[in-house]
Amino acid sequence: MDLPEEAGPSGSGTGAVAGSSAGDKGGLSYADAFPSLPDTGRPALPTTSPWAARPAHTSRPALQSNIAHEKLVISYEERRLKSEAERFGREGESERSVCVDIQKETGVSINMTQNKDGSLTLLITGKKEEARRARNLALQRLQSQANIALNIPKEYHRFLLGPKGAVKQEIESATATKIFVPRMDEDSDAIRISGPKESIDSARQRIMQIYEEQSKRGAERIPIPKAFHPFVMGPNNATVERLRQQYAVQIHVPPPSVQQDEIGVTGEKEAVAFVKNELLKIYNDVAQRSKVLTVEVPRGQHRYVQGPRSANLHHILERTGVWVELPAPDSDSSSVTLRGDPAKFGQALNIVWSKANSVVRVEVAAPNWIHKHMIGRGGDKVRELSQKYPEVHIRYNTEGDRIEIEGPPNDVNLVRQQLESESKELVETLALQEMTVDEKFMKHIIGKNGANVGRLKAELGVQIRSQDGAKQNVLIVEGAKSAVVEAVKNLKERIGKMENERARDMIIDRRLHKLIIGQKGERIREIREHFKETNVLFPDAEDNSDIVTVRGPKEEVDKCFKYLEKLVKDLVVSNHRIEVPIFKDMHRSIIGKGGATIRKIREETETKIDLPAENSDSDVITITGKKENAEKARDMIQKIQNELANAVEVKVQVPNKLHTHLIGKNGRTIKGIIQECGNVRIQLPKTGETSDIITVTGPKADADKAAALIRKMADDHELSSFSLDVAAKPEYHKYLRNHADSIRRSHNVRIVFPGGEDEQLDVLTIIGKKEEVEKAKAEVDKLLKELQNTVEESVEVPVKHQERFLARRGEVLQEIERCAGSVGITFPWTAEVAASETVTVALRGPREAVDKARSLLLAQVQDWEAEISSQVDIAPRFYGSIMGPKGQRVNQIQQDHKVRIKFPERREEQRNGGGRNGGKENEATSEQESPLTNGDGQVKKEMVTITGRPEDVEAAKEALLALVPVVVEMSVPFDYHRSLIGKGGSNIRKLMEAWHVNINVPNPEAHSDIIKLTGLPRDIEAAKKGMEEQVAALDKQKEERALRSYRVEMRVDPKYHFKLIGRGGVEVNKLRKDFDVEVQFPRDSDGPDNADRIILLGYEDKAKAARDKIQSIIDAESNKVILEVMLDSRIHNRIIGGKGLAIRKFMDKFKVDVRFPRREDDNPNLVVITGDTEEAVYDAETELKRLEDDYLDQVADNSALSRYHAPSRYNEDSGDRPNNGSGFVIQGAPWQKHNGHSASDGNADMAVPSSGDTQEFPSLGNGALSPPLAHNAVSASRWAAPR
Repeated sequence: MDLPEEAGPSGSGTGAVAGSSAGDKGGLSYADAFPSLPDTGRPALPTTSPWAARPAHTSRPALQSNIAHEKLVISYEERRLKSEAERFGREGESERSVCVDIQKETGVSINMTQNKDGSLTLLITGKKEEARRARNLALQRLQSQANIALNIPKEYHRFLLGPKGAVKQEIESATATKIFVPRMDEDSDAIRISGPKESIDSARQRIMQIYEEQSKRGAERIPIPKAFHPFVMGPNNATVERLRQQYAVQIHVPPPSVQQDEIGVTGEKEAVAFVKNELLKIYNDVAQRSKVLTVEVPRGQHRYVQGPRSANLHHILERTGVWVELPAPDSDSSSVTLRGDPAKFGQALNIVWSKANSVVRVEVAAPNWIHKHMIGRGGDKVRELSQKYPEVHIRYNTEGDRIEIEGPPNDVNLVRQQLESESKELVETLALQEMTVDEKFMKHIIGKNGANVGRLKAELGVQIRSQDGAKQNVLIVEGAKSAVVEAVKNLKERIGKMENERARDMIIDRRLHKLIIGQKGERIREIREHFKETNVLFPDAEDNSDIVTVRGPKEEVDKCFKYLEKLVKDLVVSNHRIEVPIFKDMHRSIIGKGGATIRKIREETETKIDLPAENSDSDVITITGKKENAEKARDMIQKIQNELANAVEVKVQVPNKLHTHLIGKNGRTIKGIIQECGNVRIQLPKTGETSDIITVTGPKADADKAAALIRKMADDHELSSFSLDVAAKPEYHKYLRNHADSIRRSHNVRIVFPGGEDEQLDVLTIIGKKEEVEKAKAEVDKLLKELQNTVEESVEVPVKHQERFLARRGEVLQEIERCAGSVGITFPWTAEVAASETVTVALRGPREAVDKARSLLLAQVQDWEAEISSQVDIAPRFYGSIMGPKGQRVNQIQQDHKVRIKFPERREEQRNGGGRNGGKENEATSEQESPLTNGDGQVKKEMVTITGRPEDVEAAKEALLALVPVVVEMSVPFDYHRSLIGKGGSNIRKLMEAWHVNINVPNPEAHSDIIKLTGLPRDIEAAKKGMEEQVAALDKQKEERALRSYRVEMRVDPKYHFKLIGRGGVEVNKLRKDFDVEVQFPRDSDGPDNADRIILLGYEDKAKAARDKIQSIIDAESNKVILEVMLDSRIHNRIIGGKGLAIRKFMDKFKVDVRFPRREDDNPNLVVITGDTEEAVYDAETELKRLEDDYLDQVADNSALSRYHAPSRYNEDSGDRPNNGSGFVIQGAPWQKHNGHSASDGNADMAVPSSGDTQEFPSLGNGALSPPLAHNAVSASRWAAPR
């Protein structure tokens, strides 16, 4: 409830006095609390109740509105559109329409009235800018326009126009006039102003003001030859700047590139004349005593003579008074001209020669690819050189193998020596090698998101990137020489492995891809687990491709391919898909009420029927299921449409080969026909069907129009397309395919070979322009003629090699046939040549192919004849490691070196793990194999046999021995074992994966330093090197921890701890960041003896520096003035303010620190003020005292007002009430008065009154409703006498 403001903090005002007096006695007076209510019989009684009046609120700042009002009065004489017939109260219709147009243009409201004297009054309301614009438009369109002309000299017109006419436009907008300035080619000085009379006067005043200001200014062009401009300007333009500042003029000197023999001066006329005389005086003085001297300076040194921004030229002019003129940049001259006092030429020449020879330029030869290493990461090395030699400029040539250095001779020599040394070192330690990779292998070599090369980079520490530009199939390997060799070898091995793999492409409708993959990839996972050596690759979704690739070993790929063919066939049968275009407005009828119709069709046909969404543009209904069921569902849906839409079907016969052309790219052509003809549907034969019929469905007129368009497009395409069929036996196709690409490129035709589903397998088609097709057909006929001249020959091959030729389903023969072309190779049955040493192989085919096949056969025989066998002694316990998983390592060696490797048969006890004691003897002799003996008791060694060409056998032997693992022991301090293993063994697992070795760390109980490394020799060396690096890093970490553990203890009075910590820990965090130390303050558990201890941990020098910093803070705090002030704790929160904003502003204002007591402090009223000066501290104290007085008055007022509030819901017995007063107490009520006594006399304990008794409340309401009691009458009230 609001109270009068007069009851302020001082307690002035009647309301406050009554309240305080009543409060002293325990409550308000009855007259104040319950004033008499007014009625119609008499005026209301005056009252001093705090509730009787509302407070006078302080005035709030008014919000400034953006709405403006403009008033415009146009007299009758000035109205442009006035009419003689108009009378009072009848406005002209033309003027009203003008106002309407202005309202539309500006968005304002215009109220137009016509006065008795014929004048118009317009009240315009709207946004300020728009209201002003509307007023100007009304003046121009409704008020009579006048015209005047001002004769202003033409040289001042440019000042009236301003840049891009801005000044003229501003005057027109402000005065609602039109100003016409004559063109420069017009012979007139008159400026015409058009507009209302008042506006013309304003515009004329503005124009005359600009003219008068500009007429006081002067301008001069001083003829001074260009050669003497530097002397007039002075060194670094000092003379010109001095004159500009002294006389407030503008001096325009043409730039060096402009050959102009004059200098312009503008400003006040007197100042311009004086400056002109000064400049001419300087020029005449220099011109009389100056001479010219020409010297030859190599052109490459001119820029050093000139210096940055001609600084050297101005330096020479300042010291000698001689100006040095250099030839133009596009000139080939090397002559330098000195102009000035001849006595100073010698000194000037010395400076010129010193500047010319102050800089030299040399080149350092360095391969381009090491430039980045010499530049450093982020340019660190170049930045270091620049800081050490700031006058030297280094430029790395991005297109050549050189580095350019420019600067002082001595510094340049030092930098050159340093760069040459660094270049030599980098060339000796680093290497760069380029590898050409087949494009089809590139993405597999790089891996997804660079995973494969990224792994190689991490293992060997090399950089691998692809060549930019045209050579995108080139990989660049860069790094340490040994690492580059290893990386290149690894990449070549991967490429070789990929070359030996086979990939088969399978065309599967992309709609079936998800079904083959299965939900969450379950089905494809089963396929990959069944065919583990193969990889099934599906195209990306955005590729929109049907090709699925199966990659892996040939036999596994063939098996997987057959499996997928069967799977796809099953899926196609059960997922036949038909798309039926149905008019969009028919979909509701096909669905039926509550989906009854579509549900019935689904149940009867056992199909899945999908309709497009209502907001979709598509009108195609998709039916999925078995073929016969899907066709039945399609017929049922089409029947519903035909019955409801009265549609007709028009069939158009177009050759099947033209259907693709009619569809167009992404269906654009067929969509265009549908859009042009309206509500029609066009149905083409399904893919694979040979039908020529295209069905058009829709209203008769639309269907006929679409059919006509289709026929016309087919006829047009027929004229521009020509094809010929060529008969060729299927056995010739293989040979023809080898030559098809060259024919296509030569004649720009397409050659289509029949597929497995085609009926005519002996016909191929050539498509293109007629003349080109005929030429291509002639070439094909020529090839066929050669093929028809088939020859049969034979070749003798040793019988011992027949089995190898036929092994693995004749893999060798298939490769020979593929390389030779269309040739047949036939070996006789084995039984026919059992007693012969040679076998006759029959070759049949074209002469060229037969000759090539014979040479390939004989070459293969020669390779096999040259084979040798070599045995390698390898312990049987290493066989499994050498073979690798599923023999991959051995198979890779056989493929790489074209050899055969045979391991000895495993002995029975090795297979069964048996022995005389159930394998116990083998366990005991695991490190030493039990020997195998022959019949004579001699030990028979088990050897690995390698068969192949001699050079291949040796290479394979080396590769095989390189796979034999070795064990190496290393000494690693026991304390480092935990760090080496890592959390949960994560670190050591990463190391083993990176180095491809096994690391055996001894148990902690052994307390041993020996760690065993097991793996291949090349991997062991890398692991040893890496382990040494790990140990070195741990040593460094140990030393670092020791250096960072320097401890400094300080004893600091706890009263300073808060200052050191800062608000929110700001200060202590700053100390930690600046000095890189750990700062520990005492805790409660440290006890009272260490309550003042602060510990610093870090580097010794930084810890001591932090200690000094803390001591300086303490010294500064101890010198500050501290004052303790007693402030009532009830007003602390008000002084602090929300989130401490008020106290922070207070401390910033007085430059002091104010600390309030904490809850646990003994004295809750004690506030401490700290500051640098006594004056600031005492000023702060004075302000705090003033705030205390103001806030305490408010607390007192609030306490008094709380008496009027409704009783709170606090439990009085619990002591939770904020005010434990006696509540709302009334003094001097009628029921308290008895025989001249009141409650204040101690008789307040009376019976509770009845508010319905008029005698108990005589003054409530009118007071005239009941007669007053006699003076001596005895009251019947229960409260009349005390109980």
